[in-house]
Amino acid sequence: MSTQAQAPTQLKNSFMTAEGRYRMAAERFPPTNGVNNRIARATRLTFAHLRGAGDIDGPYLIYNVNETLYISDYNCIDKEPFKSITFTGHLPVCHSYQQAADGYDLLIGFSSGEVVVVSLRQQLLESSQLSRKLISPTTHNAGGCFNTSRCTNVLWYPREEGIFVSTHADGSMYVYDKAKEPTSDPGFPALKDPTYFSISYSKSSKSNPLARWSIATGSINAAAFSTDGGLLAVGLRDGTMRVLNPANGQLVTGTHSYYGAVLSVGWSKDAKYIVMGGEDDLVSVFCLAERQVVAWGEGHSSWVSCVEFDHHAAPPAPIDLQEDDDVAGPYHDSAYRIVSAAQDCKMALWEFSAEELMPEEGRSPGGGGP
Repeated sequence: MSTQAQAPTQLKNSFMTAEGRYRMAAERFPPTNGVNNRIARATRLTFAHLRGAGDIDGPYLIYNVNETLYISDYNCIDKEPFKSITFTGHLPVCHSYQQAADGYDLLIGFSSGEVVVVSLRQQLLESSQLSRKLISPTTHNAGGCFNTSRCTNVLWYPREEGIFVSTHADGSMYVYDKAKEPTSDPGFPALKDPTYFSISYSKSSKSNPLARWSIATGSINAAAFSTDGGLLAVGLRDGTMRVLNPANGQLVTGTHSYYGAVLSVGWSKDAKYIVMGGEDDLVSVFCLAERQVVAWGEGHSSWVSCVEFDHHAAPPAPIDLQEDDDVAGPYHDSAYRIVSAAQDCKMALWEFSAEELMPEEGRSPGGGGP
């Protein structure tokens, strides 16, 4: 693997890749009207594209800063967001969007453990730019009625309309059906030994959530479905990355970080590789076929808080390199590109090809203990 971005001496508004130069098109800032914008919690970013919504059709960015959720028009040149919703008593900490036939397409997870389903369109149509409540929300785990631990991730299940999951700081994951009313007591049995992986199902067909997965004793920091929804990768506070099969509840494989917690995970488009980032300052690539880490990237000087495969990377167009451009190595048609961001305030691009990671002759898969 090779870094595409070296430590800069000053902030830059563009960077070079094998297919051309990327330039910063716009910036987004929280409003400056007396709001405390000192970021005390991690900020998440969600991309949403509304279709069939009339005048408000188009792409949006959704992000949270402290107690406020912001919705910004992706194509707008204004630095301040289009809409903001400020909450009291708990903080929005994660969110996820997926287009839905009934319009209820946005999930929001809170520090109180609550999970809310709303319509992005309805929030945008509300007349006030500054709001203190959501429009027509459906709230699950209201008031932390069955789990008071912080919600760490919310995800739509790609294989089934209306199914979504939430993960929590106590190591549990819940499976919900949007079509069912929330219930305050799903009737899950008490965990006999939380150190063991286990799945419990609700006793009633009317209960929602449908199931509880006990995955770890510490926080589930990161979670991501493979592009086809066949597998779920989770990054844990104890430094473990586990791969689960949501269809049959099986623990498929896993690995450990070099040290410290895993903070972020992401899938390659073909579901052959998982990228991990965390407190070891490394970008690690796990091969599902070999069931082991096959590459490490050293380039950050602090915790790696976000990693993703670039599913849109394309073969390069002819480029004219400048003296200050740093493009490491040629781009292969079979190359994978990873984007990482860390708490050293750096973003890095990494590329590798499947050929570079071919196992040596006689090497047997290993290192796959979950």
